[in-house]
Amino acid sequence: MAKAQQLEIVQVPPAPAASEGATILAMIDRVMAMPDVPVEKVTQLFELQQKAQAEAARKAFLADFALAETEMAPVAKDARNPDTKSKYATHAALDAAMRPVYTKYGFGFSWNTGLGDASPIPPECIRVLGTLSHKLGHERHLQIDMPTDGKGPKGGAVMSRTHATGSGFSYGKRYLQGGAFNIVFAGEDDDGNRIYRVAPQFAGNHAHINAAERAAVVLWIEYIHD
Repeated sequence: MAKAQQLEIVQVPPAPAASEGATILAMIDRVMAMPDVPVEKVTQLFELQQKAQAEAARKAFLADFALAETEMAPVAKDARNPDTKSKYATHAALDAAMRPVYTKYGFGFSWNTGLGDASPIPPECIRVLGTLSHKLGHERHLQIDMPTDGKGPKGGAVMSRTHATGSGFSYGKRYLQGGAFNIVFAGEDDDGNRIYRVAPQFAGNHAHINAAERAAVVLWIEYIHD
C-alpha cells in the first residue's frame, strides 16, 4: 500500500489593498479608453485623484510627526547672554539636536521672510517665515514677528539695525523650529534677550506691565495650513 503523501499548506498573504489614489488612476485609465468621453469628466477624476493624494500625504505627515515628537529630547542651552547674565540655546544647537530625528522621519525646514498670512507687520519688525515639509509633500507654514529696532529692554540702542535684523531672523527661526515640535529647553527659558519685546501697539490691555515684564513677552504669531 502506497504511503499517503503529506500536503504542505502554504499560507499566502492577502494582496495589499489598493490605495484610493491608485483606484482613481485605474478609473481614469478606463475612462480615457472610452470613446467620446467628456473632458469635464476626466478633469473631475484628476481633481479627485489630487485630493486623494493630498489627504494621504497629510495622514503620513501626522503619523511621522507623532513618531518624531516622541524622540525629541530637551535641548541644552549652549550660549550666554552677557546683558541678562542668563543662558539660552542658539539655533545652531537646536538644529544639531533636532536634525537627526526630523530627517529620520522625512521632515525638513526652510526659512524666508515676507508677508506670510498678509496680516499687518508691526513697525520695525521682521516677519520670519518657516515651512516644515514632509517627504510626501504635505507642509505646515509658520510665522513669527520679531523686533528689529536694535533697542534693549530699557529702550536704549544696543545694536545696529542690520545686526538687529540678523538677530531677529536667527531668533525667529529658533522659536519657530522649537515650537514646531514642542521642544523644551533645558532649564527655564529666561534668557530675556533684548530681541523679545512685544510691539507697543500690541500691548492692548497689558499696558500696565512695566518695561522689564514687557521685555520678556514674545510676540508669537503662527499659522498652520493642514
